[in-house]
Amino acid sequence: MGKIVHGECECGYSNDFTVGGARSQPKGWSRFPVLCRSCGKASDNDLDDAEATCHHCGGIDLLPYSDSSLSSEVGRGSIGPWSSDEKNCKQLRFNEASYYCPRCKKMCMQFLIVCFFD
Repeated sequence: MGKIVHGECECGYSNDFTVGGARSQPKGWSRFPVLCRSCGKASDNDLDDAEATCHHCGGIDLLPYSDSSLSSEVGRGSIGPWSSDEKNCKQLRFNEASYYCPRCKKMCMQFLIVCFFD
């Protein structure tokens, strides 16, 4: 089951991201929010794709928002976990915390679950 999460910051930045996928999508299709370290923009990307590139600049230096360097604190609750690779038990998760905003470059973006899809 997939999720749509909404990223929003006090600076006015707002974007929706896909987490996971639906049963109708190809096996191994596993989208998750990432920050491109080449252009500094955020998007959702298929983390199981070894050749994944940034949707904005084509860069390959993608950092998932589950990385602790993109969060300022441990949050109260977890949005996840979400497993992109059940065989190897690779889990990605967000917390209800403050995250790096690609617009203002401060740790003040929040992620909220908007809906589930399958």
